[in-house]
Amino acid sequence: MSQNLTAKNNFGYTVEPIQLTDIITRDIDIVDYIEDNKPARFPRFYYLCYQIKLNGFIYNPLPLLRVDNTLRYQGGMLRLTACIELGYHSIDSIVLNSKEEVKDLVKRQQMMTREYFPKHILEPTEKI
Repeated sequence: MSQNLTAKNNFGYTVEPIQLTDIITRDIDIVDYIEDNKPARFPRFYYLCYQIKLNGFIYNPLPLLRVDNTLRYQGGMLRLTACIELGYHSIDSIVLNSKEEVKDLVKRQQMMTREYFPKHILEPTEKI
């Protein structure tokens, strides 16, 4: 298995593999955060793991915000938890320099979510 979880879409940005230990949330690296907090595993998590095993990629890269010399992530943990669970060490990401760019990219990605997941496991805002 490849150590980098690749993404299919790029949304017009440069996509680059980022080591999971280089991604920071709440002032700790994402691997430690997930290990310490053990995010819940709902049907959506298992479906994403199934998709990754079947296809070998995720559809949307991880949006990251560059703050000084750190790469910050403040979104949901679904892609990252699946990445760790399946043994990947890096994930395709889009590194942005402003919160507004990150918000815009996240909105664009959320609008596409209903194309990748069955309706019964979508979040309420994704069903609209």
